[in-house]
Order: sequence, then C-alpha cells, then structure tokens
Amino acid sequence: MRATVLLLVLVPACSDGGGGDETEADLLAEVENDLDEYTTWDQAAGLEGVMDDETGFHGPFIQIWYNDAAIASLDTPADGHAAVKESYDDDAGATINAIAAMRYADGYGWFYAEVEPDGEIEESGRDDDCIVCHESNGANGFLAPGTL
Repeated sequence: MRATVLLLVLVPACSDGGGGDETEADLLAEVENDLDEYTTWDQAAGLEGVMDDETGFHGPFIQIWYNDAAIASLDTPADGHAAVKESYDDDAGATINAIAAMRYADGYGWFYAEVEPDGEIEESGRDDDCIVCHESNGANGFLAPGTL
C-alpha cells in the first residue's frame, strides 16, 4: 500500500501595514495610493493651511497632511505612518512646486518620494538628503511638524 504525503507550504502574507516584509516596490505602491488621497487627511493642530517653511529646503511655503495613524502619534514612528508635503512659492499656495511624501515601514524605516506637481515620482527610496535633514532636526520619527 502506498501512502501519499501532502506537503503544505505556508507563505506569509504581506499585510498593508508591512510588518517589516515590505519591499521598496510595495512602499512605492503605498505612496502612490497616498498621493491619490492625502488632501483628505488631517493636518497637525496649529499647523493647518499654508505655512512658512522654516528650513526653506522645500520652498518658501509648505502645507503638510498626515494619515490617521501618523496624526494620532506625531512623536513616534510606527508601521504605516505617512505624511505628504506640498511646497509653493507664495503664501496662498496657488501653484504647487513639488510634493514630498514619506511612509514608515517596520524593518525598513522611512521611505521617501519626491514628486513633480503633475504627480510623476522623480525619486524614491532611502534618500540621503531627506535622511540627513530629518535626522539633523532631532525629529523623533522624522515627523516633528514644527521643524520640518
């Protein structure tokens, strides 16, 4: 009598939150989704609307939105936190010059994307310029809205 052995291979599913399993392609897809909906997100209390960019790096004026997870905890990064910043030349925010997006994934850290006003992503990943600036601000989790 022959016995048949069934071998099951379990493949872990990659959740939307990441859990450290996300690749740069996964994170890029999530940022692309963020770019479709970020204007429906909240802004940090006291930092609503167009503001002066204290650093000037992103332009003279900026506006920042945070997803629900990030707005609930701006001090500590957690899987799925995301923020999107628009930059402008004027305080009315009449014309977007550029868009910067960032998303945190456990096991990866911060994933950044520099986006043209038309939505085309020109750079993405672990951008050294982004990392150096955010780290130099002492921003815990890089989300400190008063310094970025």
